[in-house]
Amino acid sequence: KEREIRSDKSLNPPRLKPLCPWPRLWPFLRNALGARHPIGAIDMARVVQESARMQPMKRLPRLIHRSWSQRCLLIIDYDTRLVPFLGDMKRLCLQLARIRGQNGLDLVYLEHGPFGPIPRSGDDHQALYAFKLPEPGTPILILSDLGLLGHTERVKNDWLRFGRQLLKSGYAPVVLNPAPRRKWTNAAAKIF
Repeated sequence: KEREIRSDKSLNPPRLKPLCPWPRLWPFLRNALGARHPIGAIDMARVVQESARMQPMKRLPRLIHRSWSQRCLLIIDYDTRLVPFLGDMKRLCLQLARIRGQNGLDLVYLEHGPFGPIPRSGDDHQALYAFKLPEPGTPILILSDLGLLGHTERVKNDWLRFGRQLLKSGYAPVVLNPAPRRKWTNAAAKIF
């Protein structure tokens, strides 16, 4: 005799824990997407240290203020293999926009790898364009597994080629990667 199984619609699914707690994540983001600006005050501690070492100073060292970079680029890999991590990626984007502000925060969604077409903002997926590098000096943060959780070498090689192009163009790409450390390759670790 068959029994019917019904779900209880009054129950909510369990709340998912983020991959990385926000208090641990936001200092990393501030470092990856931040800028260092000298402020007018002289850094007396460094002056004393360099004077004690009898080091000549061409310029007096200034105190450094850390803040968010005026412009930064967040590249989000939306490949289907990353579906389990999309909630974390969306949450990160929302929290980052909340604490940093949206002005100067550029988001690029890659649904077809680093060399695939990119949908323009909005829901019109018919309008596609190729990725363009941001202005020089813009920090770049990539949310991706870099193909390390995939099954094809082509995806991994595309991400390595993309990373090499970024390095060659003077960028220092930083990656938040959900792949376990044992999946990382030396080639990826040298680039990202």
